[in-house]
Amino acid sequence: MAPRPVRRIPATARRRLGELIRDRRAALGLSQQAVAKQLGTDAGSLSRIETGKREPSLYQITRLSEILGVQPSRLLSVA
Repeated sequence: MAPRPVRRIPATARRRLGELIRDRRAALGLSQQAVAKQLGTDAGSLSRIETGKREPSLYQITRLSEILGVQPSRLLSVA
């Protein structure tokens, strides 16, 4: 059986997800650097997620939900 193709998040949904992450991070007074460190990545990668240029992995969505204090379903609902 052939593996199933990976579904990508549409660009508009990636942008909405990034805006939600950025807005929640800012509301908590957290810098990109601080969140990126907790996420195990660099600020540039987090910036690309926040601008919708990069799709976060499921692991990153789970960690971001923990860091930002929201349910993973809240992040996934915009994607």
